[in-house]
Amino acid sequence: MNETEPKLEALISKYNGLDPDNLSEDDPKPEDVMKEIEDCIADFNEASWRVLVLTVFAAEEKMKKACEIFAYDVLRLTDKNIGDKDNPIFVKAIVKGEKAIDLFKLNKEVDFKLGASDKWGALINKFNMLMTIRVTQDIKGKDTADMKLIASTITHTFKIPAEVKDQAFVADLSGKKMVQALQLIVDAMFGEGVYKVTTHDTKFIEWQYGKKSKNRRCITCASVKELGRILLNVGNKLVTGTTYEAESKHLK
Repeated sequence: MNETEPKLEALISKYNGLDPDNLSEDDPKPEDVMKEIEDCIADFNEASWRVLVLTVFAAEEKMKKACEIFAYDVLRLTDKNIGDKDNPIFVKAIVKGEKAIDLFKLNKEVDFKLGASDKWGALINKFNMLMTIRVTQDIKGKDTADMKLIASTITHTFKIPAEVKDQAFVADLSGKKMVQALQLIVDAMFGEGVYKVTTHDTKFIEWQYGKKSKNRRCITCASVKELGRILLNVGNKLVTGTTYEAESKHLK
C-alpha cells in the first residue's frame, strides 16, 4: 500500500496538468488517467480491507479485535479549491481517511466466526424490530411495517410481551427491559458475561437510532446495517473501557 500513494500523487499531478481543450498528440486522455486513479484507489482500499480481515481472522477473540480496531484506512477522490471564494479553481485531490468496519461483511470474510455465538447477527436484526417499537411508542405513532409480526418476534426472542392495539405497539420497553435485550446481543458477540451492558449503552443506541425523514411528521429508523454500525461503537466502548462523548458547537 505504501507504493500506491506516491503513484497516486503522480497520477493526480498528471491529471490536473491536462487541459482537455488543448491536448497535444503526446498527452494522455484525461479519462484514461482518471481510470488509472480510480483503479489505484480501489486497489489501496481493497488491500487495506484485506489486512484488516487477516488481522481479525488471526485473533483468538475476533469480535473483540474488530471492535478494538473499529476502522480501516481508505482513500477517496475529491475536488479541492486552490483558488479563493470569489475565484475558485478546482483540482482533483486524494484524501486519506477511515471507514468504520461493517461487522456483517467482516463476518462473511472470517467464515462466519466473528462472534462468540453465530446468533449475534440474527439478534441484531430482531433488536432492530425492538427499536422500531420503542421509537413508535415514544412518539405515539403508527408504523407501516407488519407490526403483528414484529411484536410476535420481540415477545419470542427477548421475552418482552408485545402486542398491537389500534395500530399501535403496546410493550413494556422500560430501561431495564432494553438493557436485558441488549445484553443478549453483547453476550452473543463477545461471550456470556464478558461485558455488562448498562443504560448508558441503550441510551447511546436510542440517540443514534432515529434520523429525520423526508416525509412530514416522520422519523426514519435505522436499517440493520446502520444498527450494526451503532453496535460497533458500543462494542468499541466496551472493549476499550472508554466512555461515550457528545459533540456540539455550543459546548466548545
